[in-house]
Amino acid sequence: FKSIPVIMGDLHFGYIPFTKKPSSKRVKETNSRLCQHDTFAKAAIECCAFENLPVKQQQHIENDSSSVKGRTVKDFLPPELCENFPSWAEQNHLNDIKDDYGWFELTSMAVD
Repeated sequence: FKSIPVIMGDLHFGYIPFTKKPSSKRVKETNSRLCQHDTFAKAAIECCAFENLPVKQQQHIENDSSSVKGRTVKDFLPPELCENFPSWAEQNHLNDIKDDYGWFELTSMAVD
């Protein structure tokens, strides 16, 4: 469990080698789902692309469910995390990969 922050932490898309990255479309779909959760919105640079996405907070602040309503990814993101997002996205080909034919077969979900 101590490794979870390393695996699911700040730059998970950036750790994937270029030849094994999924398509930009798949990344956008996946990150738009993940960034709805406050834990990802707080730490994943990928969430900088979804600043206006509503967040489903896992832990209510002071048990006040009204504090969750109307909050977006931008409310959770540390401002400094997104400062270099455009260059990070370009360096990691976030929007460049058009096709990921066979990508699923390279994942842990593949069946022999």
